[in-house]
Order: sequence, then structure tokens, then C-alpha cells
Amino acid sequence: MDKSKFENAIRAGHHLFLFTTFIGVDYPYLMAIRCAKDWLDRGSFEISDRDIKRVREHFEENLQKQGFENFRNMNDHIEKDSEKWENIVKGLVELRDDIIELLEENKGECKIIGVGLAPYLFTWNIQRFKEYVKVYIYIKRNETFNVKNYFKDLGDILNELRNDIREFKDLRLVDEDSVPKEKVEKLFNSLNEKLRKIGIGQNEYIMTIKILHALSPSFFPLLDNKILDALKNGKCDINKDSRGYIKWMEHLQTWLKGYLDVIPTLEEELDQTILKLVDELLYVTYSIKLENYVKKLRDYVENLLTLKNP
Repeated sequence: MDKSKFENAIRAGHHLFLFTTFIGVDYPYLMAIRCAKDWLDRGSFEISDRDIKRVREHFEENLQKQGFENFRNMNDHIEKDSEKWENIVKGLVELRDDIIELLEENKGECKIIGVGLAPYLFTWNIQRFKEYVKVYIYIKRNETFNVKNYFKDLGDILNELRNDIREFKDLRLVDEDSVPKEKVEKLFNSLNEKLRKIGIGQNEYIMTIKILHALSPSFFPLLDNKILDALKNGKCDINKDSRGYIKWMEHLQTWLKGYLDVIPTLEEELDQTILKLVDELLYVTYSIKLENYVKKLRDYVENLLTLKNP
């Protein structure tokens, strides 16, 4: 791909991402990046009234009961059952409201980084929290998933790993000669294993990646399951483990090094790291059905055209 096509693809991916994603979905992400940076720099960060207001607006606009329907898997024997799905949605609504309470309880200067990441992880990895709710309701049955404790425990985990994380906080993947495999593998595996213990005992591959990206957004690239499946069917078959993630980092690093002279311009123009911009491009290419959003836009335009002048 020549440089002009690369630039056009990145710009198109960014604008399509803004077109297709929820209104306000980027605020929890930006808040997480800011909180993580401050926490790594000085050991604490601020949760403001504005943060709580913006997160609450996002939750109310996009994660109300009907909004969760977007994340329903009709091929799952539990989720396809209407009554069981209603119970799962009820559980997700409770988690959503508990996260707002968690922010309010920790307003001001906060040292628990799990709290600062909570709105971002709930929004950007909601499929995982849906699984937590489902397992606790229909498998563990007599237990309740406590999302406040989960994010407090996450804060403890990241505090234990803080020194290791700090080694990556200022790195840029595109500027490094190579990926420090041993250090990345050690951090990835340690975080993944600890997340298993506070979750449901399963591989936390995507959650680990989401957290690492927030802690070093210019070094650790994002991934989701649909993008991962697309990569497996393409030229970069990677496994759901630390070595697979390192393979993706190396593949991405090699690809992006061909565009080093245009990347700074794109990052400044679109106000995102190149790793976030690449994720947006992959998201609109593999994670969603664009035709659904085009139909919504067409319906909206048609409604506008039918309005009569006053």
C-alpha cells in the first residue's frame, strides 16, 4: 500500500469509527488514558464531577436496557432464552449503576487505578462482563458478581505490577527496533493469570490487552475477538496467548515502519495514537456490519427530508 492510500485508509477508518460507535463512547477511553498516565507518573489521579457526569451520560445514552441487545448472542443457549436474557440484562444494568457509585465514592484524588479504568473496560469489553454476569447467575447461582470489588482488586493487581508497567509507559511501538519479547511475555502472563483469579477462572486475553493498551497506548496495540478471528483467516494467524500477542505486535511494527514519515501527521490531525487509529480501521472493517449503520443513516436522512418547513 503506498503512503497516500495508507493515509486515506487511516482517515476513513477514523471517521467511520466515529460514525458507527456510540455517542460518547470515547470519553471512558480518554479518561482511562489520562488516569493511567497520572497514576504511573505520580501514583494517583483525579476523578472529577465532569468525569462522573460524562460517564453517566454515556451509560444512560448507550447502555440502557435496550442498548444491551446489541451484545446478545442468539447462538448461545442461555442468551437466546428471553427470560434468561432479561436476567442477564438486569445484571448488566446493576453493574453499570455500581460503576457510577464506585466513581462517586472515589471522587477527587484516587490511588486505585482499577476505578479509573472501570468505565473504559466495562464499555470496551462489555462482552466479558456479560459472561461474568451469566456465569454467576446460571452456573455459580448462589453468588453475585461484585463489580466494585473487581475493580478494586484490579487496582491491587496493577499496583503490584506498577514497576514492570512503568518500563513501557513512554515507549512507542513504531520507534522501537524490536519488541522486548521476554519483558512483554512476563507482564502479559502475570496480568492474565491474576485476572483469571478475580474473574471466572478463564483466559482473560482480551481484557489483558485492553488494560495494557490503556497503560501504554503507544506501545501495546488493541485487539478484539472479531479482529483476532479475521487475522487468523488472513496473513497473521495468532493464538490467544502472550506469544500470539507478541507476534501481532511484531507484525504491526513491521507494517507501520513503512509509514514513519506520515504517522506523526496523522496522529496530530486525528488526535489519536497510530495504534488506536489502526484499531479503529480494523474495527470498522471486521467487527461490525457497516450496512446496518448505512441503513440507520439513510433512515435518518429520509426523516429529515420529510420534515416540512415551519
